[in-house]
Amino acid sequence: MTSTLCSPPASRRASPEPKARPARRTRAACRGCGGKRLKTILDFGPMPLANAFRTADQIGRPESRYPLVLAFCPGCSLVQITETIPARTLFERYLYYSSTSDTVLDASRELVERTIRERGLTAASHVLEIASNDGYLLQFYAARGIPALGIEPARNIARKARERGIPTLGRFFGRELAARLARDGFQADVIHANNVLAHAEDVHGFLAGIKMLLKPDGAGVIEVPYVKTLVERLEFDTIYHEHIFYFSLASLERLAAAQGMEITGAEPLAIHGGSLRVTLSHAGGMRRDISEQVSILKREEERLGVASFDFYAPFAGQRNHAPEFLRNWQRHSGFRRGSQSGKARALHSGHQPADLRAGKAPGGHAGLRLAPQLELRRRDPRAAGGVQKTRREIHSTDSGAAGDLK
Repeated sequence: MTSTLCSPPASRRASPEPKARPARRTRAACRGCGGKRLKTILDFGPMPLANAFRTADQIGRPESRYPLVLAFCPGCSLVQITETIPARTLFERYLYYSSTSDTVLDASRELVERTIRERGLTAASHVLEIASNDGYLLQFYAARGIPALGIEPARNIARKARERGIPTLGRFFGRELAARLARDGFQADVIHANNVLAHAEDVHGFLAGIKMLLKPDGAGVIEVPYVKTLVERLEFDTIYHEHIFYFSLASLERLAAAQGMEITGAEPLAIHGGSLRVTLSHAGGMRRDISEQVSILKREEERLGVASFDFYAPFAGQRNHAPEFLRNWQRHSGFRRGSQSGKARALHSGHQPADLRAGKAPGGHAGLRLAPQLELRRRDPRAAGGVQKTRREIHSTDSGAAGDLK
């Protein structure tokens, strides 16, 4: 049976796949420390790009696939994939508009209010967001009269932010752009970077750019995928080519220290299946109070052995049970519809058995027919709630379903 998932509106779909495959690079050395003893956690084999939605006329043509290998560096404990797809291929025309998510908007509003209060921000302050998307977060600073600048390389999304009145540079962020802004005299009291550090192949250049632009008492507020949660909740669906890195607090501390910064705040978040928010400050800077939560999370990671390969070995074994779980869930739930996010596509691509993947579908190889959201809701109003419920069941560490995976 062909499943139906809601597709993004036509304006949000990726452009038709190029005739030539984008140039790519396979890494033999760690991007964090240069170590050459990377250990494979999971090898998914050749996989399509998670957000490479295909149009109806592309069905039947071969779909470009790229190796997807998740690896661990024993030298610095950084978890990363070994393949690099050029950022321009992935992000110059992007599918995801952050403002479409009420959860993201609510969390952003709360973060802005808290940051203004704790940092004492005023109309004389300056805020920068890297990968600012459609202005989903900076709009709340603008509403309070605090100058805000966005950096967003996806041209279609940056245009939406400008239409909202958020000044936005359509560039990729890194050392070069930061140096140019610094030469122009730009310095920020707060720099936000939500769910973008994991995309930056030159992670050292990215963090160096943040340091360049932070005022002496400034703060970098960074959100990243938290690898501890990924392992504990069996979040195979968060592993795809856009996400180069999967961070622990320990690996982030090493990267920050290499650029003359330190982590002065840390908190785990539920959003995006489990994230880690850290606050970066200049090492030895003017505001160096380190929160107790940093020490708590450090001790927890040390207790679990997150900086050791042994922590990840059992996780790899769980993947073999995922196809059986998905097959049983689909059979017994009768559920055939839901939203097609990058995570959903990754889950279907990497973990469904061949007979479930077989079929024709705009959107790929998973036997899924994509339909507009309004059509989906008209045909099955339960769809939106069903996918969220199922994702919780798959990822719950204390549910019967997850227990069966062991």
